[in-house]
Amino acid sequence: TIDDTARIFHTLMTEFLGYSTYAVHGTDWVSAVAYSLYSSFKTTVLAAHFVFLPFVSPSVEEITANTITLSDIQKVTEQRVIEFNAIGNGYLIEQSTKPNDIGLALYNNPVGQLGWIGANIKLWSDSRVGSLPSVLDNTAIVTSVSLDHLTDSFLSSVWIYAQNANTFKTVYTKAPTNVPLLFRQYEYNVSLWPEEYVAKVGNLVS
Repeated sequence: TIDDTARIFHTLMTEFLGYSTYAVHGTDWVSAVAYSLYSSFKTTVLAAHFVFLPFVSPSVEEITANTITLSDIQKVTEQRVIEFNAIGNGYLIEQSTKPNDIGLALYNNPVGQLGWIGANIKLWSDSRVGSLPSVLDNTAIVTSVSLDHLTDSFLSSVWIYAQNANTFKTVYTKAPTNVPLLFRQYEYNVSLWPEEYVAKVGNLVS
């Protein structure tokens, strides 16, 4: 589980690497691991930085209803959210409900894995991919996908969706710690958390 992974990371940091304190950073699924560390190990985790949260982001309609004013960067993200919800979340449904189907179909298929993972990397990234100032190019995408293929880990990697179906919470709760939480809204993200929502889950500092 996510909490088990956090516990193992904590043991690695404190018992094997010898750190008495440390900071955490998380995005996407690792945001859930980082938040578990932030919530559970408040004497050793001295700061947490996120660009993604393990809480379901508010809908565009909810943000509007709460009269939340978005920055220019957040307005870009809002459009990304709309596009993702319309055409970008098919992989999420497949991996959450039938991980073996896609996992076995693409298990020994490097071109298939490149198509499946690479398309999502491009979807979630700077739309200027391949040209400056974006540092993402085809080499970076192939390198990332190769990690799954060459380690035979594609099948196991998609299972995180099915095994942790309730990780991203719909009810916002505040972590039992006063440790500083920093949040950076990534412009090209496919989820949007205004400051008013981030402040609900931790000791948000700016």
